[in-house]
Amino acid sequence: MTVRRSGVSASAVAELLEQVVRIAHSRSFAAGLNPAQWTALRYFAQANESSRTVSAFARYHASSRGTASQTISALVRKGYLARGPGSGRGLSHRLLVTPTGDALLEDDPVLHLVTGIESLPTDRKYVLAETLESLVGHMFAHQRADDDRATVADAEDAEETGVAATAARPAAGVSPAGG
Repeated sequence: MTVRRSGVSASAVAELLEQVVRIAHSRSFAAGLNPAQWTALRYFAQANESSRTVSAFARYHASSRGTASQTISALVRKGYLARGPGSGRGLSHRLLVTPTGDALLEDDPVLHLVTGIESLPTDRKYVLAETLESLVGHMFAHQRADDDRATVADAEDAEETGVAATAARPAAGVSPAGG
């Protein structure tokens, strides 16, 4: 598909973005890791010290703590992450990328996407970054609204059946640097 300045539809752009995401996702089944594990490894390589926890990663990845914990446990078992001392609050601990994890990140499948983005002129990179940031915000806002509606529906169902709602709702995302 060739994009022309006149008459480009939002639907066509969404399909192109979906194609990029699908290609990047399928390439992320590499080196014995799945896409969520690559995301976690990248996250912990970039995160500041206070954001190197299961909870912070779960918020960033918009997943439950249980799902995030399973992803992280797999990376610890494979030797790519290590548990370090926490901040002194309860049982929390910090997660650190091991030298083996650092070496693996040199062959990160997302680097193909990085190379493509680096080839863009600076002004187009800036527009792309702004646009994607706006889309991420839009998607999270809709996710929160959907989660809120689902929480209300779960509460109504629980009220009707007398059974408490137990579904975990993913939290809104945050950047690895804690922002």
